[in-house]
Amino acid sequence: MRLFKTIVILTVLFFVQVVDESSNEIVYTILVNGSSYRPKVFGKGTYTVKVGEQCTDKMRTLRGISSLGAGLKKVIKVEF
Repeated sequence: MRLFKTIVILTVLFFVQVVDESSNEIVYTILVNGSSYRPKVFGKGTYTVKVGEQCTDKMRTLRGISSLGAGLKKVIKVEF
Protein backbone atom coordinates (compact mmCIF):
# COMPACT_ATOMS: atom_id res chain seq x y z
CA MET A 1 0.00 0.00 0.00
CA ARG A 2 1.22 3.49 -0.83
CA LEU A 3 0.40 6.68 1.06
CA PHE A 4 0.43 10.41 0.46
CA LYS A 5 1.58 13.26 2.58
CA THR A 6 -0.79 13.96 5.47
CA ILE A 7 -3.23 16.72 4.55
CA VAL A 8 -3.99 19.16 7.37
CA ILE A 9 -7.00 21.40 6.87
CA LEU A 10 -8.45 24.05 9.13
CA THR A 11 -12.04 22.79 9.18
CA VAL A 12 -13.76 19.91 10.94
CA LEU A 13 -15.73 18.26 8.11
CA PHE A 14 -14.27 18.05 4.61
CA PHE A 15 -14.07 15.78 1.59
CA VAL A 16 -11.02 14.28 -0.08
CA GLN A 17 -11.11 13.02 -3.65
CA VAL A 18 -8.15 11.13 -5.14
CA VAL A 19 -7.77 11.00 -8.95
CA ASP A 20 -5.18 8.86 -10.75
CA GLU A 21 -3.47 11.25 -13.18
CA SER A 22 -2.39 8.45 -15.57
CA SER A 23 -6.01 7.45 -16.30
CA ASN A 24 -7.93 10.48 -14.98
CA GLU A 25 -10.09 8.02 -13.01
CA ILE A 26 -11.42 8.82 -9.55
CA VAL A 27 -9.83 6.36 -7.12
CA TYR A 28 -12.20 7.33 -4.32
CA THR A 29 -13.95 10.20 -2.56
CA ILE A 30 -14.34 10.23 1.22
CA LEU A 31 -15.92 12.57 3.76
CA VAL A 32 -13.55 13.22 6.68
CA ASN A 33 -14.62 14.28 10.17
CA GLY A 34 -11.44 15.74 11.65
CA SER A 35 -8.66 18.15 10.81
CA SER A 36 -6.25 15.84 8.97
CA TYR A 37 -6.28 12.80 6.72
CA ARG A 38 -3.61 10.74 5.00
CA PRO A 39 -5.01 9.44 1.69
CA LYS A 40 -4.10 5.89 0.72
CA VAL A 41 -3.60 4.42 -2.76
CA PHE A 42 -2.61 0.96 -3.90
CA GLY A 43 0.17 1.73 -6.34
CA LYS A 44 2.99 4.08 -7.22
CA GLY A 45 1.97 7.03 -9.29
CA THR A 46 1.02 10.66 -9.47
CA TYR A 47 -2.38 11.80 -8.31
CA THR A 48 -4.59 14.86 -8.09
CA VAL A 49 -6.09 15.33 -4.64
CA LYS A 50 -9.11 17.60 -4.19
CA VAL A 51 -9.89 18.75 -0.65
CA GLY A 52 -12.46 21.05 0.89
CA GLU A 53 -16.14 21.73 1.05
CA GLN A 54 -17.74 20.75 -2.24
CA CYS A 55 -19.78 23.38 -4.11
CA THR A 56 -18.24 26.24 -2.14
CA ASP A 57 -15.22 28.44 -2.63
CA LYS A 58 -13.53 26.42 0.12
CA MET A 59 -11.93 23.88 -2.18
CA ARG A 60 -8.34 23.24 -3.30
CA THR A 61 -6.97 21.03 -6.04
CA LEU A 62 -3.48 19.63 -5.45
CA ARG A 63 -1.97 18.27 -8.68
CA GLY A 64 1.12 16.14 -9.19
CA ILE A 65 1.08 14.53 -5.75
CA SER A 66 3.32 11.45 -5.71
CA SER A 67 2.56 8.47 -3.52
CA LEU A 68 4.98 7.71 -0.69
CA GLY A 69 6.04 4.49 0.98
CA ALA A 70 4.26 3.66 4.24
CA GLY A 71 7.33 4.59 6.32
CA LEU A 72 7.64 8.10 4.88
CA LYS A 73 5.68 11.00 6.31
CA LYS A 74 5.16 14.49 4.92
CA VAL A 75 2.47 17.12 5.51
CA ILE A 76 0.58 19.42 3.15
CA LYS A 77 -1.19 22.27 4.96
CA VAL A 78 -4.30 23.53 3.19
CA GLU A 79 -5.72 26.93 4.07
CA PHE A 80 -8.82 28.52 2.62
